[in-house]
Amino acid sequence: MSLSLLQSFVSVLQERVISSPKWNKSKQVFDYENQSLEVVVVLKLVRVVQGINASKILCEHGLFIDFGATQRNIYEAYFLLGGIDNPSGNVDKFISEFFSRTIDDHLTSEYHTVASKKILSGASRYMVEMEQQPHVRQLHLNIYKTFSVVSP
Repeated sequence: MSLSLLQSFVSVLQERVISSPKWNKSKQVFDYENQSLEVVVVLKLVRVVQGINASKILCEHGLFIDFGATQRNIYEAYFLLGGIDNPSGNVDKFISEFFSRTIDDHLTSEYHTVASKKILSGASRYMVEMEQQPHVRQLHLNIYKTFSVVSP
């Protein structure tokens, strides 16, 4: 899939799944009225696509460190996707913390973040569950066979 196609897909997803943020005059920021798991997942996917695009440009100029930030967003997206069918207190805590960080109060808000090991564990569980799906396993097998000289 090309990067431009991926950007188009995420843009359509953003338009159809979540509403546009509304201007909050008292805080002087844009806020999402619906602070749900779906909104956070879509916004994380937007960030991932932007990060991939930025990483491409930065890597072309020898700046490789931003891959780490993009990878973190990918793990967080997997963690949140796993919470759609199996909601947990950690997913709820992540969503609450996600929406507590706004431009206007980032220096004064008290954050209650989810431990990194919880996010990585949740992301790993989701990836393992997805790997067990027959169509996902076949896709990985096809890719592996196509780009490998060793049989699986």
